[in-house]
Amino acid sequence: MCCRGIMESHGIEDVAWAIEDIGGRQTLEDDYDLVIGLSRGSPSVLAAVFDGHGGPEVARLAAARFPVLFRNSLNSGVVADEAIRAAFMQIDKESLAYESGAVAVACWLKGGEVVFANAGDAELLLISKGSHVPLTEMHRLSNSLERARILRAGGGISGSYVTLPDGSGLECTRAIGDWKFRRVGIIADPRVGLAPLGQEDLWLVAACDGLWDVMDHAEVADVARRGRTPRAVAEALHHEAVEERDTPDNLTVIAMRVDFR
Repeated sequence: MCCRGIMESHGIEDVAWAIEDIGGRQTLEDDYDLVIGLSRGSPSVLAAVFDGHGGPEVARLAAARFPVLFRNSLNSGVVADEAIRAAFMQIDKESLAYESGAVAVACWLKGGEVVFANAGDAELLLISKGSHVPLTEMHRLSNSLERARILRAGGGISGSYVTLPDGSGLECTRAIGDWKFRRVGIIADPRVGLAPLGQEDLWLVAACDGLWDVMDHAEVADVARRGRTPRAVAEALHHEAVEERDTPDNLTVIAMRVDFR
């Protein structure tokens, strides 16, 4: 368990906290970024979860490169949503040497809004006092638009997996890397969006499918509302997913306080 980054005017535990766990796997293929700081005079949080598959290489590459690429784009005048998209696509180009891949979710929380992006089945959930809403969409075959795109590209389907003729498959329909799957419709292009934050909003939770496959959005929101600090929220979700529900996958979860601004 660790938190990368510091904040000048707030304690780390008052702003955001990240936890990763090997879960039910033999190796840890996830990685993440959590950068808490000042951006043009205002507090900000830059967070990303990279859920690797087929090896950790692309997730490690993404975690190393994403904050640098994002900040460089911002500093050159690129707006935040396009900066996140550009970072995803550049990392994808740099992953060509690897056979592995990674799904990703990222967000930049600053002032009264959050800019976000995801490619694959890692998600970002906004939790309010009386409601919750997933800001990202699930890029799996259960998404009818994603399924149609895979079929148009000639991808095979076996249960919940997109398959190649050799039988290898992916459950996600978008990912960074995974270049051998490009011919059957797997793409890296993320869904990008922006959401205003209101007085009723409490938490943002970014996590890989090691959380979402064993807890639904409402359950995550219920746990988060009981937490008083980001660390408490992240630890409670970790306990529920790993200790109580025995998630079969790696787990990475980042909890961010919305009302720190």
